[in-house]
Amino acid sequence: GSMFGYPLSISKNLIGKLVSILKPEDRFNLLLFSNSSIQMSPRSVPAAAENISRAIDLINEESGGGGTELAPALRNAISIPRAESYSRSIVIITDGYISGEKEIFNIIHDNLDNTSFFAFGIGDSVNRYLINGIAGAGQGEAFVVTNQEEANDTLGRFLSYVHAPLLTDIQITYDGFDAYDVEPSMIPTLFAKRPIVVFGKWRGQPEGTIRITGKTNGQDYVKEIPVSQSEPSSSNQAIRYLWARKMVERLTDYGGRGTDSKRAKILVTALGLKDSMMTPYTSFVAVPETISN
Repeated sequence: GSMFGYPLSISKNLIGKLVSILKPEDRFNLLLFSNSSIQMSPRSVPAAAENISRAIDLINEESGGGGTELAPALRNAISIPRAESYSRSIVIITDGYISGEKEIFNIIHDNLDNTSFFAFGIGDSVNRYLINGIAGAGQGEAFVVTNQEEANDTLGRFLSYVHAPLLTDIQITYDGFDAYDVEPSMIPTLFAKRPIVVFGKWRGQPEGTIRITGKTNGQDYVKEIPVSQSEPSSSNQAIRYLWARKMVERLTDYGGRGTDSKRAKILVTALGLKDSMMTPYTSFVAVPETISN
């Protein structure tokens, strides 16, 4: 959207720093979405000095109206051709109120296995539900700057957060271990500051292996975890609630398709009642009983 004053200067600062921490062999692109979408280049370009200044010039020229067309801009960004051995991140920077959140969360959810999504909100009028939702759907953390003073700290935290993709194309398979209802259904890229937590259920015997594969620095990564060496422990009771909370979140807040369906409502209601959780369809009232003489 169009920006003025300190949101614009923070955005320039952020884009300049984001691109300058890239290695020369990395690539980047820039899309401005106001009333129409302006794309710097049909394909991503090397992070060389002349391309960085081209990006900054493009932001400087943008006077912009009050456009909020994020969904088409996101689709454009995702359709930019991606080279095989690259890890792709899309950073959404906005200072305004953007509508159509559900569609945006769906786009993110559907593409999480090949693209990471980060949101950086600036200013007082930013849509918090959208920023938190992008973080939720993208399985990351939300970043918001409400004034100029806190900008540098938050910028620094954000840059270190998105900077180091360690493992991409992650697949988790279960051999001889009967796991089901595993959340999240799409595994995003692993970043240095963003652990990936996978919750699930299992039946039968705790045996077999959990196998994690991915790509790191262009090399194949494989890790096998023997299940039988882990003792099921009663001190891990909280995991079932964390799993249920994650499931409810995906079905109601920032999930993929079908979050408003009848089936989702039935599932969420059942989870809420079984695990005594507040959900959009279940609530609990405490009634203290005291004897009065």
